[in-house]
Amino acid sequence: MKLYLVRHAEAVNQPVAGERPLTEAGRQDAAALAQAMKALALTVPVIWHSGKARAFQTAEILNAAICAEQGLIAHDDLLPMDAIKPIAKLLCNQESDLMIVGHEPFLGELAAKLIVGKRRRKVLDLAKCSVACLQRDDAGDWSVIWVITAELARKLTQPAPVSAAATP
Repeated sequence: MKLYLVRHAEAVNQPVAGERPLTEAGRQDAAALAQAMKALALTVPVIWHSGKARAFQTAEILNAAICAEQGLIAHDDLLPMDAIKPIAKLLCNQESDLMIVGHEPFLGELAAKLIVGKRRRKVLDLAKCSVACLQRDDAGDWSVIWVITAELARKLTQPAPVSAAATP
C-alpha cells in the first residue's frame, strides 16, 4: 500500500470569512505538483483532506489532474494538532493506496509514527505543497519512497528551454 502525504499549498495569512484560502502562488504550486503527479501516472481511489479551505483547495487542484475514483472526502482527525493515533490505526488496515492532504505538524508526526513508531521522532518535514510517498511492505513496515517539493514540481513541469540554433 502506498500513502501519499501532501501538505497544503501556501495560504493567505489573514483569514477570509474564518478560513485561509490559497494564495495565487499557492494555487500555481498546487497545479505544478498536480502536473508532476500526473506525469508519474499517480492514481489513488480517494483523497482525504482536513476540511480546512487550504487543504480542500489543494486537494481539489490535485484531484483535477489525478482523478481519484471516489473523489475527495473531508476526514475527521486531520487537523494540525489532532492526535495521530486514530488515523495511524486506520492505516494499519487500509489496503488501497490513499492520499491525505493536510497540515504540519500532523503529517510529520504521522509519518514518524508509521516509520519509527514514535510521533515525536522527526523523520519528515514537509514544506508547503510537497508530497511524500510512503509504502507499507508485506510485513507492515513503512518507508519513505520519494518526496516531491513544490520547487521540484515546478522544475519538472516547466518546458525545457529552447537553445538558439548555431549559425554557420
